[in-house]
Amino acid sequence: GHLAWGLYELGAHVTCTDTPFGDLESLRKRVEGWLVEEKKAGGTGNGGSIRVVELTWGSEAWSESPLSKGGEELLYDSIILAEVFSIPE
Repeated sequence: GHLAWGLYELGAHVTCTDTPFGDLESLRKRVEGWLVEEKKAGGTGNGGSIRVVELTWGSEAWSESPLSKGGEELLYDSIILAEVFSIPE
């Protein structure tokens, strides 16, 4: 979440993800808390945006992913993977 928040503060449009095996709700609450703190301090995120969605790897999971349903208005200039690990099926 910290890397995503830093990019958001620089004005990027950021999508934070976690797997169903991770703690998605904790990430969501942390980002929401940061947004509240930023608003109280009068910050604006420099025009960026930030959201939290579940991401499950694999071709079957992709079709159900919120990331695949973005349409033309949701294009990614870059994708940064942090703390990535593999869980063998």
